[in-house]
Amino acid sequence: MADVVQYVGGWLFDQMMAGWQVHVGVGAGQDVKPLQILGVGPQPDPGPESCQDGSSTPYRATIAVAAEVLDRDENLSFEVAEALRSGTAEVLVWGNPMSEDWERGKSLSDVEYPMSTAARAFKAYAMKAAAVQADSARSVEVFRFSAPAL
Repeated sequence: MADVVQYVGGWLFDQMMAGWQVHVGVGAGQDVKPLQILGVGPQPDPGPESCQDGSSTPYRATIAVAAEVLDRDENLSFEVAEALRSGTAEVLVWGNPMSEDWERGKSLSDVEYPMSTAARAFKAYAMKAAAVQADSARSVEVFRFSAPAL
């Protein structure tokens, strides 16, 4: 939880405020208060179907995941790579290390995301709730991003 809030909390908040449906997968027993502060709904198993609302309106999906999770979980790593390859999702990855094997051919680029003023404020409260030392001077979040190959 702390990792999510620290590295992409502002981005999540801004996406939610822009009208996106934002779901964060959480493990059993995790404190979801930091997500609630960001206005983001926790979900035990947010699969691709969680992005669909039954309407015919097309949607854009983004999968955000920690690099260490991609390196540790082969099944998730395969699913994320397949979503990117098939064009069903953008991929956002934060943290290190990232396996060179996974990154090869994925066209991930370094991105500096400038958070809104509101996102910085809500992220600061969420970080406090997640017991993460807040750096009030940071106005950007840094991650790697790739749009799907079409």
